[in-house]
Amino acid sequence: MFPARDPGTAQGGCFCSSGIDAEKSIKNRICPLVAVGRGVGKGEPADGSSFRKDRGKTRTDEPMKTIYHEIYEKTRPYLDTRNNEAHACGSYNLSRRLLTHYPEADPDVVLPAILLHDVGWKSVPVEKQLDAFGPTAHDRETLRIHEVEGVRIAGEILKSLRYGEKETGEILAIIDGHDSRHDALSVNDALVKDADRLWRYTAAAVDIDCVRFGRTRDVQLDDLESKMGIWFLTSAAGDIAREALGELRGKGGG
Repeated sequence: MFPARDPGTAQGGCFCSSGIDAEKSIKNRICPLVAVGRGVGKGEPADGSSFRKDRGKTRTDEPMKTIYHEIYEKTRPYLDTRNNEAHACGSYNLSRRLLTHYPEADPDVVLPAILLHDVGWKSVPVEKQLDAFGPTAHDRETLRIHEVEGVRIAGEILKSLRYGEKETGEILAIIDGHDSRHDALSVNDALVKDADRLWRYTAAAVDIDCVRFGRTRDVQLDDLESKMGIWFLTSAAGDIAREALGELRGKGGG
């Protein structure tokens, strides 16, 4: 378990107004990364040139963006399955929230990894997906396929953006075991795993999962409560999950 530190002032520029609520992302069907603005990573310029092999060469033919916006735009074509665009947006917000508790973590690894971690589901036929995740999952081979394909696709995206080789290597290692490997390789890996799972504690995710798993709200919330002691690798994520679950039960009258 990675203990949390006092976050002080939270990082700004989340996709949505609330770090634990992805509903606006779902309603809008987009993620306004352009709002992230400057300084999301470790002092990078808004066009992300500090992460490229040709760093120092700025572009003047398009509006200034963060590198995360560019990654997201290249990721979107792979997110139109399993409600993955909403999931990526919500998990990104949550990873930013977790980063405020772990200054030793590297946002240049964590944020791209969370945006890219599920792109491999695009390579899995829709009719096979529910066998590989969720409460009745039994197809570990298909689960593994989405990780392997995710590494391939994410690698192509990051290479096309000339993202840093060191950061790319760690991002791909995280994606390669983000579901099949419980233990974290690093604090960066732990934050990605926890942000991924924390999204399930948002109101939007609960609504989605109740429909796709054929569950009542109470059954879904009880299941989430049972997972809190075994899912999370950081103390901050556990605290956020408990707070979110309390809010969800309050909203539902339970």
